[in-house]
Amino acid sequence: DESHLSSQIDGIFIELQGEVDVAGHGLRIQASGGAVLSRVRDTNVDGMIVKADLALYKAKELGKNTWR
Repeated sequence: DESHLSSQIDGIFIELQGEVDVAGHGLRIQASGGAVLSRVRDTNVDGMIVKADLALYKAKELGKNTWR
């Protein structure tokens, strides 16, 4: 179900927030993602990759640290 998937991905992005220490330097974590949901019988892998890329670009356009 789409709302369950959205909740799971939201949770992943919440867990990804924060900072990591790399050789004594605090680095802020930023992540952006694109997701595609499709029925198996309607799935075209190449088309899904294009849609996921477009969703990723939209997430970055909206300020990063999110997914679409």
